[in-house]
Amino acid sequence: MLLALREAVAEAEGASLDLGALARRVDADREVVHAALLHAVERGWLTGVEVACLPVGCGSSGCTPEPTRAACRRCPLAR
Repeated sequence: MLLALREAVAEAEGASLDLGALARRVDADREVVHAALLHAVERGWLTGVEVACLPVGCGSSGCTPEPTRAACRRCPLAR
């Protein structure tokens, strides 16, 4: 997870990082990716990173369920 975070931050080159997209890429829950990111920033493993979250909940208009993602398999909104 930490390697995926480091690579994603490097690829973003200072731009915003979509944690939802990263979570789908590593097949993890968005909350787990967020927690790992906060932990890495607090430990100093990812320097120059500012964490600013925009809340996106399951079933909201910002949610895009994917049947292949573990967290979305039981979602009634996933096709």
